[in-house]
Amino acid sequence: MRNDRKMINVLIYCRVSTDEQRKGTSVDVQEEMLRRYCAYRGYNIIERGEFKEDESAKTFDKRPVMQAILKYIDTHKGQVDKLLFIRWNRFSRDSIEAPSVIKKLRSKGVEPNATEEPVNFKSTNWPSQIAQYLGQAHSDNLGRSQATIDGIYGTLEKGKCANKAPRGYVNKHFNDEKGITLYKYVEIDKEKAAPIKKEKGI
Repeated sequence: MRNDRKMINVLIYCRVSTDEQRKGTSVDVQEEMLRRYCAYRGYNIIERGEFKEDESAKTFDKRPVMQAILKYIDTHKGQVDKLLFIRWNRFSRDSIEAPSVIKKLRSKGVEPNATEEPVNFKSTNWPSQIAQYLGQAHSDNLGRSQATIDGIYGTLEKGKCANKAPRGYVNKHFNDEKGITLYKYVEIDKEKAAPIKKEKGI
């Protein structure tokens, strides 16, 4: 019997932050999961079609690997059917910017989709599905940012150093007998401070 089924050609995209690597969701783990998914579905991963990114930038234009994917699709018109990632928060955590990139990909005949959070683009409710996934990721990002800001302000209010020490100073930390850091502070770095004092005429 003749099989006229079209081969689905895909690119796979793996993206992870440093914190997530510690939780066992490294780019290598993601790649293995995506490869298993494609093998089960009978999808063809285009040769050199694995794109891995260890970049926490929120916007697409500051993620070099994502830019490489978009360039690859532009230079291989009609050869890519899908762009796969494990979850929508790997694609983006920006519910405002992401829809325009999704629209751009689909206009080029490429379907972006998450293997663990699949969206049926043949359904009329796919926009609300994507909005839910991206909105949740966006809200989570805002929550983390606010928690970081609150932590910095709280530390500063206590008179402690919350960031990297300025030029001429060095970060220090005070530990208890068990080696647990109780608080952090800065002190003058004598070696680096000398030329600064000379420069300022101090």
